[in-house]
Amino acid sequence: MASLTCYVPDFGDEKVTDRMNTFYPPTTPYGPYSDRGAVKNKDGSDYQVTVGFIRFDTGGLPNDAVITSAVLRLRVLAKANIDSRNFNVEWYSNANWPIDDGDYVLLVGTDAAVIALSSVPAADDWLELNLSTPTSVSLTGNTGFRLGISGGQPTAQNVFAFYPKNTPSTSDPELVVTYDSANYANKVLGCLPATIAKIMGIPTANVGKFCGV
Repeated sequence: MASLTCYVPDFGDEKVTDRMNTFYPPTTPYGPYSDRGAVKNKDGSDYQVTVGFIRFDTGGLPNDAVITSAVLRLRVLAKANIDSRNFNVEWYSNANWPIDDGDYVLLVGTDAAVIALSSVPAADDWLELNLSTPTSVSLTGNTGFRLGISGGQPTAQNVFAFYPKNTPSTSDPELVVTYDSANYANKVLGCLPATIAKIMGIPTANVGKFCGV
């Protein structure tokens, strides 16, 4: 078993679609940011919804890798949780880049991870999320995610923000992937019948019968 720590590509394309209006749901694009995370806020008469996008260079994984786990590590920049919301993370195909208005949604999915904002650690600590269906990690190119805050119309601030790439580099987002080699797994599976036979005292010549073949 081995692991690989993956980082945001050098071209630095963490994107956020930030929309603000005096009504909910907001519809007017407000602009892209690289230093935000996920937001659902009400500030005076203005509503704000921010959806985050981030992808990691996972092309360094072996072609025969069998992914066993994946952990998303984000260093917390700020959080707020007035409405008892969740931070949602969904797998988001690399094919969706470059990000544009069509990628904006009011409610992000949770097929990768979900955590209550109340459980997010304090600023400057690391949030580590064990991702569901780690086999969604791409063995070629990049692996992407869409990030958001749960729920509908907010009453005040609900925020999860993380340090983006190179601010500083010791705080870069990370995707830690643990994997086995498919060839190694096959070799292990291939020797199991003989190993079990030996433990059970079955003669080696009868291993085929033991395996039911």
